[in-house]
Amino acid sequence: MFARQICTFVFTIACPTAALAEFVRPGDCAIIVASRQTLEDAFSYIRETATDAEAIYASSNGWYAISVGTIADAGSTDFLATLVGRRAIPPDSYCSTGEAYIRFAWSRPAESATNADTASILDAPFDARPLNTLEKRYLQAGLALEGTYSGLIDGDWGRGSQTAYEAFLRKKDWPDSNRSAAVLTILTANALEDGSWTNFYMPAFNASISYPAGSMSAIENTQDRSHEIDSFNGSVIVRFYVGNQADVVDFHVALRTDSDNWGPLYESQSNGQVVSGSKTGNLYSYARSLRDPSDGLWTTVLIVNQLEDTTNRPALMASTFQIGRSATLDAPSGGHLMTLVTAAVDAYDADRSANVAATTAPPPPPAASPVPKERFSATGSGFYINEDAAIMTNAHVVAGCDSLTVAGEPLRVVAASEPFDLAILTPQTPRKAADFLSFASKPARLNSDITVAGFPLQGILSGLNITRGSISSMEGLEDATRMQISAPVQPGNSGGPIVDRFGRVVGIVVARLSYEYTKERSGAEPQNINFGIRGAMGAMFAGLNDVAVATTDLSEEFAPEDLAEQLRDATVLIECEGEH
Repeated sequence: MFARQICTFVFTIACPTAALAEFVRPGDCAIIVASRQTLEDAFSYIRETATDAEAIYASSNGWYAISVGTIADAGSTDFLATLVGRRAIPPDSYCSTGEAYIRFAWSRPAESATNADTASILDAPFDARPLNTLEKRYLQAGLALEGTYSGLIDGDWGRGSQTAYEAFLRKKDWPDSNRSAAVLTILTANALEDGSWTNFYMPAFNASISYPAGSMSAIENTQDRSHEIDSFNGSVIVRFYVGNQADVVDFHVALRTDSDNWGPLYESQSNGQVVSGSKTGNLYSYARSLRDPSDGLWTTVLIVNQLEDTTNRPALMASTFQIGRSATLDAPSGGHLMTLVTAAVDAYDADRSANVAATTAPPPPPAASPVPKERFSATGSGFYINEDAAIMTNAHVVAGCDSLTVAGEPLRVVAASEPFDLAILTPQTPRKAADFLSFASKPARLNSDITVAGFPLQGILSGLNITRGSISSMEGLEDATRMQISAPVQPGNSGGPIVDRFGRVVGIVVARLSYEYTKERSGAEPQNINFGIRGAMGAMFAGLNDVAVATTDLSEEFAPEDLAEQLRDATVLIECEGEH
């Protein structure tokens, strides 16, 4: 963390090549649009071309590489080719994993402001121009899921995107502000997480599309190289076809004539696209055909959904359909959009704390007889999330503590958020962690097996406690950011990791359903109803606070005994002391 800050802002210090992993994450690559021999020439290039640069890297050969952001390395060649084809980046752009770079020469600085300045920034009208392409794609995806955007998810924020954003504000009755854009970002993150949206590339068609793997399945027929995507309940089906221009015209004409037509045929040969929409009975049919510039053939996606399906899944799927590989739907950490999200969350925290203080604070006692404070001690659980020994736990575990330790080692609070109920701690003396846990790149599915680790009931029990169960609901108590688990938990388990059978973090223990609450409300006696914060929210919280975490989709299953050993090394007992 400190090395990154030094390398970012004090570019006279040379950083070792190994440190670059902090800037270009493993599995990612930086999009390089130009290189210049001097830093001054690099800045001149950015000004003269109005390039939306994210960073300038100093290379070992003395040159300076100008980057507009990072994407997943897998499939980056095809994605860059798509951007070049749209003239979004120069033809000689390339993606670099960063081995030749020795330091940050410059990066877009993070915004810092007073509370008054923060409020002014959040209440200012939203302007998409400071966003990079990936951030604009993310907002376009969110607008598609909200049902106001039907264009391509291409990061080109033109009239169509702005009109869709304004329609979204009218739908929500929200003001045009950066705060509204930040909330849209959070809603998008939750929707993409809930739907388990993932990229699907079809080599036979040289085309890709995103789909919600949580409610739909993709099937590839190896015999005829056909592909299809179907929803589990049959309400949405997706098919793909390849043909020449005559085939495409026949296809769209047939779709229009064999239906209760709605909307005109849209066709534009200049950008190689044909779109048709129709309605037959209780079915909507939508077709988009795109021409592959590499061979002149056309690939068509046909999406048919029942009128009763109001999830807007088809809209986002159609908008993400493109020739070549597409980048994942991610909002880069450290960008302008995440700066707005962080400011909005911090402002919410401050407002909520102020409101709570204003409504719950008792009248001050007489000056002559102050109320004595009592010392208290408590414990909770946490787990290492990176090699720098950063620890994730619940915010309520560290609330009110003036002393936090792990095995007698003092800790400091890097970040804590009441709405997220998450906190990140680091040792006061920097060190490395012997082992840490990675987050799952996709959420665990309903009824999947999970294991919970923690230190419950200290003073009665001793040592690490391991329990097993399953995900019994994908939502908490009216809270889509949480999930219900059947693994037993007790006081002191809060903040402990919930991992799948592959050892990947899929959640963080947060609460158990109160016996008294349930008995009073329903007369029923709750049996093993416990809750965890979704792992994706934990990874997002870390990213918002510039704390590096690893995500993985490795699927090598652990034996239960081996999984317990891994959790033993990565899970910690947090001891708190404070006054109340």
